[in-house]
Amino acid sequence: MTIRLTLLLLVALPLLAQGQIYRWKDAHGHWQFSEQAPADKPHETVTVTPPAKIGQGQEVKQIQQRLDRLRESEKLKAQHEAQKKRMDAQHLHQPCEKARKRLRTLKRPFVYVDKEGNRRGASADEVRADITRTEKWIRENCDS
Repeated sequence: MTIRLTLLLLVALPLLAQGQIYRWKDAHGHWQFSEQAPADKPHETVTVTPPAKIGQGQEVKQIQQRLDRLRESEKLKAQHEAQKKRMDAQHLHQPCEKARKRLRTLKRPFVYVDKEGNRRGASADEVRADITRTEKWIRENCDS
């Protein structure tokens, strides 16, 4: 019975917070609580403070402000990264096109021409290695 009374009191406390609460010990030594003071028993007045309302108060406002600053910071960071990516893409556009053109050339018959303008043929291994290097560079530096 005491457990039920305690649970009832805990559930009812927020509702009763506006009014006066009294407590006293009954004949068996158990605490009793009521909105009405017992006329025939000595009793005490209990001060009940209602719990703080959730979502209010200075701490919650500070948390919200920090969260807003964090969101703004993340937004600016994402914008900066997107801008950097666009600039990198623009910067690499010509070299990527040049590498793709080179790859197309490497996949059909061709001859190597050195800096002095001398022409020479290429071995199959040399061409495969050149294709592999060019494909790797394209994968690492160009959009697909």
